[in-house]
Amino acid sequence: MTRRKKGDPAAERVAAAIMEEFSPKTAEEAQEALRSVFGPMIETMLKAELEAHLGYPDNDKGPKDGPNRRNGYTRKVVRTSAGEVPIDVPRDRDATFEPAVVPKGERDLTGIESRVMSMYARGMS
Repeated sequence: MTRRKKGDPAAERVAAAIMEEFSPKTAEEAQEALRSVFGPMIETMLKAELEAHLGYPDNDKGPKDGPNRRNGYTRKVVRTSAGEVPIDVPRDRDATFEPAVVPKGERDLTGIESRVMSMYARGMS
C-alpha cells in the first residue's frame, strides 16, 4: 500500500483559512470562494511585480530614479479552474511593464494556478 504524499503545510493552512472564512456548503459555493480569492491574490502579485519594475513602493513620496510612474489599472477577465475571474492589471506610463504572472494577451491561467497558490502561501511575490 502506497502512502499519500504530504502536501505543502503553508498551502494547507491557506486552504483551511479559505474554507473557514467562506464556509462553503456546496461545490458551487466552494468554486465561488476560490474565484473570490484568486482575483485579489493575482492583483497583489501584479502590484509586487510593478513595484519591482519601477523600483519604488506604492505611495512612495520620496524622489524617484526615473520618470516612469504608475498609471492606473486595466480591467481583464481571466479563466481559472474555478471559472472566470475579473482582475485589475496595474499599468505604468511608459508601457514597459511586462507582467510575468499574467502576461500581456494571456487570459487562461488554469496551468499556473497551483504554482500561484504555492508561491502565495510561502509569502513570495
